[in-house]
Amino acid sequence: MCLGPSRFFLPFTPKIQTMKNLSSLLLALLFSVTALLPTSRAADGEIVYEGAITGIVCASCRSHVTQALTERLDGTVAVKVVAGEKEGEQKLIITSTNPEVTKDKAISALGSLKKMYHIQSLERKG
Repeated sequence: MCLGPSRFFLPFTPKIQTMKNLSSLLLALLFSVTALLPTSRAADGEIVYEGAITGIVCASCRSHVTQALTERLDGTVAVKVVAGEKEGEQKLIITSTNPEVTKDKAISALGSLKKMYHIQSLERKG
């Protein structure tokens, strides 16, 4: 049994321009809500540190840095490496319970990896 186009019924015929306007409105609303969300969230007692790191060129590099900082930097709860604003530089986000995380301590936590990956900056946020 064929249910071709003659059997398909819409109770109304949407106008193309109305659909485009609605899509644009929903997209604008989505971007507005996303812009209001914080870039880094921490639970009570956790501190977020943000900085820049270079030398990360693949997922394996990201994994090495994340593992080293998580295991060797006291109080570290989470480490994220995301795309940075400059080419060749990534954003480093460390969530920690330790109020004394510094760039130098993070570099030391990299151990022998500090030859390949360079933490350019690291600052406490919020």
